[in-house]
Amino acid sequence: MEAKLESAEGLRRYCTKIIDTTQRASGLTRQLLTFSRKEIVRAMPLQPAQALLELTAILPRLIGEDIELVVKLADTGTVVIDKTHFEQIIFNIVINSRDAMPGGGQIFIESEDVLRPVLTPSGSVAIGQYAAIRIRDTGIGMDEETRLHAFEPSYTTKELGRGTGLGLATVYGIVQQCHGEISIESSPRKGTQVTILLPAAGP
Repeated sequence: MEAKLESAEGLRRYCTKIIDTTQRASGLTRQLLTFSRKEIVRAMPLQPAQALLELTAILPRLIGEDIELVVKLADTGTVVIDKTHFEQIIFNIVINSRDAMPGGGQIFIESEDVLRPVLTPSGSVAIGQYAAIRIRDTGIGMDEETRLHAFEPSYTTKELGRGTGLGLATVYGIVQQCHGEISIESSPRKGTQVTILLPAAGP
């Protein structure tokens, strides 16, 4: 329909609105299914660096021309996660970063291998390998109260119609399903950094 309405700019705007609304509904449905854990999960080995590299071709269109995307990928491991879930994690965080920079700015996506102590089922301590993914922005940041509630369902600081509050709650749920960890560092006018640790798969 949109292709046939090239000369009718007024009507094309309606098509754009329909497409945008449908995509929003689709995204919300996926988030609700993930959050309620009723979505079919297809966890498979995935290399975060490769998956992030593929996403960098899409993300500039998502964030707009006034935001610079800086990517530095150094992880070499493999994690076990549903690829769609991995993409949801990145998209949700990047969209939050974009919305926190209405006047433009920078988003940094970095990854690296991390070794850290973990408690085994038997109660002993071992060294576990993780893929660490950090997404940082130069946006407006959060105060301490907002940071503490950021992962709660339906908690949002966006105006009506701009957010569901499920974005970071969905991300938190996915990371927990993968036995990973997620944390947020932020302060007003100093930007936000989200750090995700996903356990690396064994050899």
